[in-house]
Parts: sequence; structure tokens; C-alpha cells
Amino acid sequence: MGVEFEMRSPFIFCLLLLSPFESFGQIPTDPPAAPNAAGRLATVAGTVLRLDTGEPLKKATVSLANHTESEGYDEEATDDQGHFRFENIESGSYYLTVSRNGYVNAQYGQKKAGSPGAVLTLAAGQQMTDLLFKLSRTAAIAGHVFDEDGEPLAGAQVSVFRTSRRDGKLQWSGQQPSSTNDLGEFRVYDLAPGRYYVSASYRTAENAVFRSRLTKHKNLDGYLPTYYPNATDPAKAQTIWVHAGDEIRSIDFLLRRAHLATVAGKVVAPVWSSAEPSRYVSIYPRETGSMPVQDMEAAYDKKDGTFQIRGVPPGSYYIMASFRERDSSNWLHARREIDVGNVLNLSDNVPFCPR
Repeated sequence: MGVEFEMRSPFIFCLLLLSPFESFGQIPTDPPAAPNAAGRLATVAGTVLRLDTGEPLKKATVSLANHTESEGYDEEATDDQGHFRFENIESGSYYLTVSRNGYVNAQYGQKKAGSPGAVLTLAAGQQMTDLLFKLSRTAAIAGHVFDEDGEPLAGAQVSVFRTSRRDGKLQWSGQQPSSTNDLGEFRVYDLAPGRYYVSASYRTAENAVFRSRLTKHKNLDGYLPTYYPNATDPAKAQTIWVHAGDEIRSIDFLLRRAHLATVAGKVVAPVWSSAEPSRYVSIYPRETGSMPVQDMEAAYDKKDGTFQIRGVPPGSYYIMASFRERDSSNWLHARREIDVGNVLNLSDNVPFCPR
């Protein structure tokens, strides 16, 4: 089983400041002319507008962050005309980001919303004063989550995902899950325009009781994760088109009860030296391009390596163990395949070793 190592070396920058001095008793002479500091410093300025109307956006936050250092961060708010201005900027490389509540964030050099930006490189004395950012409105998706009797489920988790391709591989990215209120209502907001998958899941309170009391692994009754439009099979999930400023309502889910499995086993990991290493086991779908399943992750015991992940719905998965010492950038991983049926309970200790 392969292991991937990734090492990153930090860069340390040191600056030595030397101050000139005069010897006492020397004949005073005119000091050499000091360099024109203002001529060495750069200026960055521009305007922020609404994409749909072209109107200036007041109170947008414009952030200028040093590309090579953790410090060197500055912010400006746009005025009534949407203008911002940074002065006395040292030459170097920076990230420039614009944000405002209700609008999609924008970055310097970004080709479209959601795509990566570019590094802003400033030369000594450069005057870059004609930058223009046009922000599109964010959208929202709202609806309800009900149980099998049509009653609202409070505390259900609703997640939205979108796909992108990087290096030819399909990748999923999502918003922070939204919880339903006492009426089963949810609203996921700050969405950039695009296509989204939406899913709803619910962890029952009785499952938490079982986790704390059972000494043997047992299947539990729970709710199947459900994908719009009310499909329990992730392959049958459909996307929702979201346009700038949309408020899409009535995206409702009806969750169904089913037997859910417990996946348990043992991780054989190296002996660690740090007190609290990062260690966990995660389960994710085996089918390429399939939607991720929420809450399928657990830390394994640091003494004997045992773990349990409860409430796993039927499906074909990869299960992966990951390990990293606290002060290290090296991750160790091990992965294997598992198939979970309607009543299958993987309760035997299955050793697998990150190495």
C-alpha cells in the first residue's frame, strides 16, 4: 500500500539594519542626500462596481496581503464612489482581494468568479491606479427537511457542492453545512453563480446514545443521506442552476429511515513522539465523481489504534487512515476498499497500516 510523503521547508527572512554615525570632534560636513523615499514606494488604487448595474459599491473591503510573508496585511473600505487607494507600498508581490456582504469575492487577475487570482507584482515607485473590479450578487437556496411522516426535522444538515476539474480530475467543493431550525427550514447563502448539488442528512439523538452505551458493534436505524431531488443514490443527484442574485426556494427533502452500518477496525501506525498527532479514519465513495458523504470520519484511539464510524449508509467506499505528527508536514496514508450493504456490519477488526 503506497504512502505519499510531502515535505515543505519554511523560508526565513532576516533584515539587518545598519545606522550611520559621526565621530566626535570631526569637522562637520553636509550629510549625503537621502534617497527620495516617496519615489521608491508604490501606489495601488481603483474602483469597485456592481456587475449588474455598474453602480459604485460603497463599503466594500479591499485587502492587500504580502505574497511572501505572513505579515504585511492592509485593508481599505471603498468610499461613496467605490474608490479605494493604498499608498506608500513597498515593492514586492501581493494578493489583492475585494469582498462585500451579498457579493461574490473577487481577486486581482481572476478570469471568472471562483477561479484563482494572480499575484500583483509592484515595482519601486509604480503607480497602479486604474484597477477595476465588478462584483456579482451572491445567491441563496432555501427549503425544508421532513421526516418519513412529513414532520419537520430540526438540526438536519444541508450541504451544497459544486464540481470543478483540476489536472483532469473531478473535485468537489462545498459551503459550510446549514442546520435546519425548529420548522425544518434551511437557507444556504453567499453562493456564487453556478451549478450546485444539494444534500440533506440527519444524525438522530438515539444514535448518540448507542455510541456511548453499546459495547458491541450493532447496526443502527437512521436516516439515509438524500440528494436533490429526493434521491438516496448519489448517482441520481441532479444539479440546481444558480444565477447571480437568485433566491431559490422550495428545495424540500423527505428523509427515509434505513439500517445503517458500523464500520470498525484497527489502524497499525508508527510510534509518535508528539503528544497530540493528527490521526483519523475517513470513508468516501469509491465511484469516480460521486458526491461525498457527510460526517464519515472519526479519530482512532492513539493507544491501540481502534476506531468506529457509525451510521454508514449502503454503498461502495474507500476507507483511508491518515497520520501526521503535530510538528511535521509529512502525512502517512493507507487505503482499502469496503462494500457496505443494507444490513452489513463491518465489525471485525481490520488491520491496515500507514507506511
